[in-house]
Amino acid sequence: MLSVAASTLPAYTPSSPVPSYSPEPSSDELLVEHNPRVKARVLGGTRTTKSGLDTVALTNQDPTAEVPSYGRSGLITGFIDLQERERVSEVVLKLKGKMEANISERGSVSKKVLDESYVLWPLSSQNAAAEPCPGTVPFSVVLPAKFQQDDHASFPLPASYTASFITMGGISVKIAYTLSVVVTRNRGRKFTALLSSKNTTNVPFLHTPRTRPARSIPLSSSSFLADLKIMPEEWRQSSTVSQARPQKAALPAGSVDLHLFTPAAEVFGLKDAIPMHVQLAGSLASLREFLDSTGETAQVEVTLVRQLLIQIHGCSEPMRQTLGRAMLDPAPPSFFSTSSKSGAALDWTGSLRCTPGLTVGSFDAGVVKAQDFIVVDVRPSSSKSPFAPIRHSHPIRLVTDSWPDE
Repeated sequence: MLSVAASTLPAYTPSSPVPSYSPEPSSDELLVEHNPRVKARVLGGTRTTKSGLDTVALTNQDPTAEVPSYGRSGLITGFIDLQERERVSEVVLKLKGKMEANISERGSVSKKVLDESYVLWPLSSQNAAAEPCPGTVPFSVVLPAKFQQDDHASFPLPASYTASFITMGGISVKIAYTLSVVVTRNRGRKFTALLSSKNTTNVPFLHTPRTRPARSIPLSSSSFLADLKIMPEEWRQSSTVSQARPQKAALPAGSVDLHLFTPAAEVFGLKDAIPMHVQLAGSLASLREFLDSTGETAQVEVTLVRQLLIQIHGCSEPMRQTLGRAMLDPAPPSFFSTSSKSGAALDWTGSLRCTPGLTVGSFDAGVVKAQDFIVVDVRPSSSKSPFAPIRHSHPIRLVTDSWPDE
């Protein structure tokens, strides 16, 4: 083995101390990008449920809420008060979640999305023989973030959800969760394995995972065209072309283009007002097919639609639900040419918002999938028009929270 003399080693100088860091920029620094965080609420309430000789208490709860709730990978903490603890031989905590879907014409399907079990006492066989069960048994467990289907495909653990559409083929969907505590007590000192009783305390709870957009909605001024020129990267355009049916009338076969402009983020909170701009472009002769008898207004409607896709016995059954309708205003000028051979456009600007009460955003749980769309419908003024009604659907994602304020 080769050895190196200490005198031949280079001299080393101590490293400079690590600079101090601060979340705020100093006077000679500039904040380039900031991703604000939502501060978690500190909850101090306790919700108790009593069944027989046992009381289950869940801590860190909102005292004003009717049902306990936990977010994504939520920590479930609490304790169990036990009476006649000297007879207790086992305490088990169970977390269960079930997804059920029913369509009257196709049948029903039921899938487990959560099935966890934890032995809280005895912790080992030695504990059971050495000492009786304590009068208060604490617990702390974490909800899993995902679950697996029968085909081993993994999905995020879905939020608690209930939807029923009796008038639409008897369709219903329910995703529900329950915490159960099973306490086994011996009835006597002898033959304890045969003479025992079980008491189960069930506590329904809500799974409410929260998500927010990764970017904010652009601030809109009174002029959409000005916003588009200043911040083109903040907007996304989607289009549909409608061809006129050939006919013997004087109007030649032409086309109209439907353009929808929405924020480029395409992820919006349930309480957000989604700004948008709708444009119908074509020749004056084509656009007149969509104007009323006064030649001033057109039949245009923008809605927020949720499509539930339910998988039952290998078949997919879609169901659509309207979540909101837009308030649209014509953007002057409605059209900008007096020549029937020139191009023209009809423009509308407005915003779209979910109806109050919606608490669950878009999700995919395998058997049940909720997709959300902005849908634009434009209808010609006459049923004899060479143009068919135009429908354009643009997919978006709805999430629970809005972009936090700066």
